[in-house]
Amino acid sequence: GGRPEVMPNFNRLVHEGVYFAQFHANSYRTDRGTLCTWSGYPSFPRSSVMKMPAKTRFMPGIAKSLRTEGYHTAYLYGGDINFTNMRSYLVTTGFEQLHWMKDYSIEEQRTSEWGVRDDITFKTLLEMTASQKSPYLIGFSTLSSHEPWDVPTHRLDDEILNAFNYLDECIGRFISDLRKTPQWDNLLVILLPDHGFS
Repeated sequence: GGRPEVMPNFNRLVHEGVYFAQFHANSYRTDRGTLCTWSGYPSFPRSSVMKMPAKTRFMPGIAKSLRTEGYHTAYLYGGDINFTNMRSYLVTTGFEQLHWMKDYSIEEQRTSEWGVRDDITFKTLLEMTASQKSPYLIGFSTLSSHEPWDVPTHRLDDEILNAFNYLDECIGRFISDLRKTPQWDNLLVILLPDHGFS
């Protein structure tokens, strides 16, 4: 009986690290929330700063700051990295290597409405983590916890909760595999939303 837990892996992990229970997404769109995440820049309700290269090229960026300290930087996204001028923003704010849907096979690119499914990109993230020269920063945007909620699993009747359950499974598997690597001992993993939805 009872309703199944939506995010059992995340709920377990919050007890192993630092968890901010009142931490809220900055916006309702990826192009706005991403700027807040990587540049500490507030989102605007009616305009997307990411679509303004004249402005974004002067923005601060955590990747840019870490590069001056000798970090290698990379970004992974299973979707179209050119969408809403994301590529330009990521490059100008310090990400050296960009991995996106065109780095995958045609079959993998069609595994979700937005591009490459999260279980596939999480495997790439694990490989990237193992192959980077230290110190490094890898940014990663997932796709499944986003409408149209198209995921390969069907554990929960509610399509939105089911999509989050699938993402939770991907996170749990990734962290479990990551613990088995030498990188785990000196690694900081941060999970946060770039945006919410109504």
